[in-house]
Amino acid sequence: MIKNILDHDLFIFDLDGVVYEGTRALINSIESLCKLHKMGKQIAFFTNNATQTPENFALKVSSMGYKCDKNQIFTSALVCGNALSLKYPKGSKAFVIGEMGLISALSNGGFTIINEDYSFDQIIENETIVSSVVAVGLDKNVSYKKFAAASQLIARGAHFYASNADATLPDVHGFLPGAGSLVSFMITATGKEPCHIFGKPDPEGIFQILKRFNITKDKAVMIGDRIDTDILCGKNAGIKTALALTGVMTAASLVDTPPSNFPDWVLPDLSAIFN
Repeated sequence: MIKNILDHDLFIFDLDGVVYEGTRALINSIESLCKLHKMGKQIAFFTNNATQTPENFALKVSSMGYKCDKNQIFTSALVCGNALSLKYPKGSKAFVIGEMGLISALSNGGFTIINEDYSFDQIIENETIVSSVVAVGLDKNVSYKKFAAASQLIARGAHFYASNADATLPDVHGFLPGAGSLVSFMITATGKEPCHIFGKPDPEGIFQILKRFNITKDKAVMIGDRIDTDILCGKNAGIKTALALTGVMTAASLVDTPPSNFPDWVLPDLSAIFN
């Protein structure tokens, strides 16, 4: 039985609240990543943020001092695209409420993005326009007509999926509506729940990471700053978990955490991995 967190071979990190906060690297985060790399540990990053591509996130982490490859980055959009590409034939049509991260993931997964072929009015008014999939993620430029087009496609038989269900996202001005708020709109408008929600705490992303790195569950650990997403994701996937007190959660807030949801380790910051 693994008792020391350093006995693991693969370290899966959340990004915002663990590695950085906005554009600022968190205390000891980059130094700890570099130290793990020098020790020969494998490192992956798993974020629910579906707006950017893995390349964008890799550049951001690299600019802070840890040389990161795009293949180390998993977003809820990428996980969604990977999973759906195995479920639907290449060339299947998808309508996306989302930004470049989700559009790119589905396009790279072999889908034809019909947003690029038709206007929202054309989709709403022409019942012969159909889609295999409607995928919903955070979209800061969403409009009523975009929602209406997606609703019509679902009514015509499209399968409804979500990149993640985060109700809010942190911002310098406070908490703003997240992807989950848009997903809730679609649930209300269509009367249908998503066929699958791919972001944390769903374990699909961790399963994809384990497969890419060829690592068994007992040799991987998930490190995040939220019990309800990061820690539960690790537990749902059957791997060990560690909570970093550098983001949303504090030591005091752990008092109300049920024992079944408690992480295996609590880290004041990432340097505690080596203590």
